Amino acid sequence: MYKFEILTEDVNRDRIIAEVSKFFDGFSVVPMIGFWERKQEKSLNIMIIAMYDERANVRRLANSIQSINDQESVMVLASQIDILE
Repeated sequence: MYKFEILTEDVNRDRIIAEVSKFFDGFSVVPMIGFWERKQEKSLNIMIIAMYDERANVRRLANSIQSINDQESVMVLASQIDILE
């Protein structure tokens, strides 16, 4: 399993959540403070747990969020994780 994280500015939160819901049934949205070019901004970390083969959907989602927020880029992180049962 993988944890995918999409980091973006915290604007249009309701639209972003609606967009993530089109791609994934379960996810977390964590508000945080980020810095870009030494300026503080409200940010979101969208966390999705999925199989690695879902990375194309994560990339499509990130592109969509980038468009919604009219940003030059968004950051996507992928980390392999273990699920303890």
